[in-house]
Amino acid sequence: MTQVELQEHVRGVVLPVYAQPGAKRSGVTGVHLQQLRIAVSAAPEQGKANRALIELIAQTLGLHRREVIQLSGETHREKRFLLEGQTRPEIAQRLEALGW
Repeated sequence: MTQVELQEHVRGVVLPVYAQPGAKRSGVTGVHLQQLRIAVSAAPEQGKANRALIELIAQTLGLHRREVIQLSGETHREKRFLLEGQTRPEIAQRLEALGW
């Protein structure tokens, strides 16, 4: 079972993320308080880090960028992303396959 607390949503699944902007390397670095911890090299200015997070989430989970929608946390480390059209079991399985 995945360590990340995924939430059902009428349009898909909500993925909680703990963001680390301005990192040396971009990638998933683990789980922090049941949130997927993701580092991005983009700076947290003018939405650059948020766009980088969306791109990285899409790549990591095999989704299109348009399927990843930021719901909250524009200026905070704790963010929530809607994975549109996905189911909780599908995303849980993908996260488990990646070791998260």
